[in-house]
Amino acid sequence: MGKSLSVKEAASILGLSEGKVKSMCVSQELAAVKFGNRWKITEEEVYRVQHGEAPSQVINKLNEIDIADVEEYIIKKEAVRQAAIVQDEREEELNKKDDLVNKKYQACKTVALRASQLENKRARHIALIKDAVGTIISLQKTYSCFSGANLPHEGLADIITKLEEEL
Repeated sequence: MGKSLSVKEAASILGLSEGKVKSMCVSQELAAVKFGNRWKITEEEVYRVQHGEAPSQVINKLNEIDIADVEEYIIKKEAVRQAAIVQDEREEELNKKDDLVNKKYQACKTVALRASQLENKRARHIALIKDAVGTIISLQKTYSCFSGANLPHEGLADIITKLEEEL
């Protein structure tokens, strides 16, 4: 059996007032022995109140533990730790693959945008050429109306047809 403590010592350890410790002794929340007008409380009882269990109860529980169960627990805990490491490595690998796919996607998107821009530019150029050819034909017709001369523009009509096919 451990050392006996006074109410004042027990109160100090438990962080309670002396009055509270005395009322706990009276209500038997705290196992104590009264000698005259003084209460004596064992260190083990103060520990039990402080931690929920007395040291002897903790020791009894420890003696009941099967070493094989502890070893199995340790093995399982290590397996879980290893699985977590593998999972982290897989996630890191997947993140790298995701980054690569995103970079390739962005590159394809950039190429598609540039191709679209070039196609739009090409279409604008063809439209400008068609307008110019149309203007030339119009001018030739106007010229032929005034001068009576006929300028050949059959080749220009072929160019316009070819341009329209390309669009």
